[in-house]
Amino acid sequence: MTHSLKVTLQASAVLLASVFTTACNRADDPGLEYAPEMYASLPYEPLKQEQSNKINPMGLNMRVPAIGTVPRGKANYYTHIAKDDIATAETSLRNPYSYTKDALEEGKTLYVRNCQHCHGESGLVMDR
Repeated sequence: MTHSLKVTLQASAVLLASVFTTACNRADDPGLEYAPEMYASLPYEPLKQEQSNKINPMGLNMRVPAIGTVPRGKANYYTHIAKDDIATAETSLRNPYSYTKDALEEGKTLYVRNCQHCHGESGLVMDR
């Protein structure tokens, strides 16, 4: 083997080794990602109706139901009773709780805890 070929091969080996060692020293570079929106998606808060959502119509986060649809179990939900229609209210509305001493005591406790500070002991609206 000639001296120039031997030196060229040694120089090539040193250059190749330096390329390999510097190429493997990139721990902070993750490389290319295929479909990065699947790894770190942009979440939308469903109950906030910000005008930032570019996918849904009108920028809403929640989709509005189709016109004329009624949710399951809510078929009678849209039958309203007028404020002055006492006769209809008396016949159609009923108290879902039984009239017992325990229910009255629990109601009194809840009223004192949650309502009395504004409505007073008698249940009337107090002036502030």
